Amino acid sequence: MLKNKGITLIALVVTIIVLLILAGVSITAVFGENGIISGAQKAKEKTDEAIKNERKDLTELLDELDSMLTGGEATQVADAKAGELAGKGTEEEPYLIESIEDLVTFSNNVNEGNSYEEKVVKLGINLDFKSNLSYVDYTRTDYGDINKANGTEELKTELTTGGGFIPIGNSNHQFKGTFDGGAHTIKNLYISAASDYMGLFGYCGDKSSIKNIVISNVNITSIKNFVGGLAGRNYGTIDRVKTEGGKITAKQYVGGITGWNKGNITSSSNSAQITENEMVEPGTYIETFVGGITGENYNRNNKRMF
Repeated sequence: MLKNKGITLIALVVTIIVLLILAGVSITAVFGENGIISGAQKAKEKTDEAIKNERKDLTELLDELDSMLTGGEATQVADAKAGELAGKGTEEEPYLIESIEDLVTFSNNVNEGNSYEEKVVKLGINLDFKSNLSYVDYTRTDYGDINKANGTEELKTELTTGGGFIPIGNSNHQFKGTFDGGAHTIKNLYISAASDYMGLFGYCGDKSSIKNIVISNVNITSIKNFVGGLAGRNYGTIDRVKTEGGKITAKQYVGGITGWNKGNITSSSNSAQITENEMVEPGTYIETFVGGITGENYNRNNKRMF
């Protein structure tokens, strides 16, 4: 009798041990490194990555389709060192803008104090802010929060949403060099900011020269003053510049080429829509100074021409 009880007890202990082992196997199968939950998590990560890649491919396809349908001139850039301007800044070997990254670096350089006085900068290729072709890597984030919205995002997003592109030059750091567009086009320039001096160039000094460039489908909005497709305020020389299509809106001093001018403008034209900003306080009277080429124009003797 005692022997049978002993055997029964041993059997019970063995059964418990087996159950514990099986439970351990089950727990490992569920929670272990290669368990069900881990496998499901890895599957989810792969799915998320696949969706991200599909969205990226679709975005690229839609961008290129839009470029073709709207007569886009962008071609795939081949900039070996995107964000670094090749050349020496001379007439024979100008600094070259060969990608959107280069254009952003150029803007940063001027706004940080490099006026490019007595230097030549040349656009070497058509650029489209909305086309992936114009970026070497439109996903890069090392330029930081350019548009001051939603923190740091991909470079293309930074330049086409929020505040958009930061104009080249300002009242503290003017552009004073020569910029040769090389008969190329910059398309889909987007700027939306509550600041003065908005355009591809913000503020051009009296030694500056900008020539031979097309600004296409521009989209610039400011509730402040001195806004133009090419430049917000100009004291230099502008020659053979075209602003083609798009819309430019500001509070005062707004024009298709430059918002305010005391320099020379020759052989230039504008077909963008120019309007005063509707956010001006109701009942407030201001002189808006809106013009197809320039909002307000002075000659070298400081005489207001129109």
